[in-house]
Amino acid sequence: MPSTSATLPSGFVLRDTTSISIPRVPLDSHGRKAPPPYVDRQQAVELLVALDPSLGPSQNIEILSLAPGVSPWETSLTQMATVFFLSLPPTFDNDTTSWDLPHRKRGLQRDVIADIDFLDFTVLNSSTMDGDQLPNNFHGLRAICYGFDTKVNGHDSFQDVNDLAAALVRRLRDVGRASSSARPLLFLAHSLRGIVLKRALLLLAGGIDTDRAVLSTVKAILFFGVPNKGMHIDNLLSVTEGNPLQETIIRQLGSHSDYVLVLEHNCHEVELLKRIRVISAYETKETRMIQPTPAIHSSSDVCDRNPINKAHSNMMKFSPSDENYERIASCLLDVFDWVLIHVQMAIFLTMASLPSRIYGMGIDNTGFLSTLGAVTSGDLTKWSIGGPPGGSLLGGLLSPPQGLWYSHNKYEKDTSVGGGDMYTTKGDAHTLQIENFQALYDLQKDAADPNYNVAVFNQHHANQWDKSLATNPYFFYGPFTGIAVSTAGHAFAANLFANHSAESPDGLLNKEVLKSFFGVTGSDNSLRVLPGQERIPNNWYRRSNLVGYAFQDLAADTIAGILAHPQLGSIGGNVGKTNSFIGVNLADFTGGILNSAQLLQGNNLICFVMNFATQCQPDILNGVFSDPSKATGLLDEVLASVLSGLNCPQSIEFDNSLLKKFPGYSKLNSNGICSLIAWSTRGCRHMSMLNQRVFAKQ
Repeated sequence: MPSTSATLPSGFVLRDTTSISIPRVPLDSHGRKAPPPYVDRQQAVELLVALDPSLGPSQNIEILSLAPGVSPWETSLTQMATVFFLSLPPTFDNDTTSWDLPHRKRGLQRDVIADIDFLDFTVLNSSTMDGDQLPNNFHGLRAICYGFDTKVNGHDSFQDVNDLAAALVRRLRDVGRASSSARPLLFLAHSLRGIVLKRALLLLAGGIDTDRAVLSTVKAILFFGVPNKGMHIDNLLSVTEGNPLQETIIRQLGSHSDYVLVLEHNCHEVELLKRIRVISAYETKETRMIQPTPAIHSSSDVCDRNPINKAHSNMMKFSPSDENYERIASCLLDVFDWVLIHVQMAIFLTMASLPSRIYGMGIDNTGFLSTLGAVTSGDLTKWSIGGPPGGSLLGGLLSPPQGLWYSHNKYEKDTSVGGGDMYTTKGDAHTLQIENFQALYDLQKDAADPNYNVAVFNQHHANQWDKSLATNPYFFYGPFTGIAVSTAGHAFAANLFANHSAESPDGLLNKEVLKSFFGVTGSDNSLRVLPGQERIPNNWYRRSNLVGYAFQDLAADTIAGILAHPQLGSIGGNVGKTNSFIGVNLADFTGGILNSAQLLQGNNLICFVMNFATQCQPDILNGVFSDPSKATGLLDEVLASVLSGLNCPQSIEFDNSLLKKFPGYSKLNSNGICSLIAWSTRGCRHMSMLNQRVFAKQ
């Protein structure tokens, strides 16, 4: 029961376990080309029977997979399918391996081509469609086969391993050139194909910049019975029938071949290849052609070596219930996690650099705050401003991640720059409340030269504190929701939204710039919010990275705010009624290590913030992850790097029992929220402003 492949004209490709590509460009009512709908599996069957009735009836054809091709020479309207025929059609009952199905019967733009040799790339599924067993078990995986002719008899080819590798490199270049994004690649290679792949990777490593860019997308390789140090070739030589041209490629794989030994050595020495994770599987049947040691790549760690109790030729043939498949699938799952961590962390680091590149935030602030915002949002693989992205890198999410706007609720609760208190707005601490913005705006409304600097924002912060005290019975000003986070939100806005133009090199935040960043429009006394319209204004210059806004700057502005408005340095809250604030003694809270006066000295404020952040991670993540350990590890690394150069006092043990008297604190922790430092909502939103015109100050 053969399977075949075919290329159907002007709309898609169908390859047999036969493959086929079929182009379809219908005309609309005005005779113009209309956007073609992708043909589904049933339509593909009907088209094949219409092109050649001998392929039918329809019940004789089963479409195993149908997905867009990857060739840059195929249009985006082309799909590829693998097809299974229950009985061999007369059309394919001959010695050829490829057939043309004339297109003219159906008005297609080119012939449908079917083949059974699976040469070049064959796509088994799209990243969201059904296909082979492997992509079925790993959502988001796109499975693609690459084939070349390796027959060892009856062949007149002059090609050797180098030629096969060069052909693969050319195709990888083509696909890479046609791709709009650099998707991570994971190769599975069996026997000779592994040797060809290794040689191809070496060619890419020694190539031009575009070759190395293609190589950088290769993240992991699974080798199955690959003769990394040679193999027994006596039986293979016996079937070459003395053909010296075919003997060349076989002898390159021999047990004592210099070719495979040099190739193995070179792969191990090239720095670019050391970044690729290599997993080796080897057969354990007595008929094996390759001993376990040669089948293990030198870059494979002990945990990446997998025995398979099959003969060499069958070791990659699995059924879904096969214990070997389950072992390899488990290995692949581990590899996917590993690849995602490395690839998405690279994306994450790029995204994390945006506050520095756009606003001039210091790299220490940027690294910590971006890590915190991403982890508390529940996903590091995708960035969403206002809605939940799908999937998760870290796993174990208790609920869908909510995006950066909603992560604001995880770490800022009361006295926000523009948001309402968390429990007076039914849990919405991230939406701009126009009355709060108006209160800030009015502080400079009548000024001759309005400038919303740090002093103005500190005054606004103190006013917000007093308002919360008088209106919110659950008002809670915690060690970090208050002293760190709320203060940081005000300081960041004042420093990072200011326009550092040639006329005002130290920064000027006037009315129009302020309104633009907060998405507000209107005259002084009739302001209104335009949700989603926050934007970087024209002719705006960021703070220079030479004086990036760092932790030390934030600490200095926080201390200045506390000195001017002592309530901003307090810890405590209302106890169920408005104006019922009770404070917590800082010395008692820190076990005598710090008092209120010492908090404002040297690096003590930063040390205080980071020590508390280290200890309260599980609280903030308990509402996000069933097992927060993976996320806490990411935060620990960042926190350790921040603390390393600060000469902090001894580790502080915080007495959180002193906070349990406050209803606002209890509500906070019941939602899995801990008092941490982070960028305010406005800052999170503005990470999305890459499409706006930014004049970077050099």
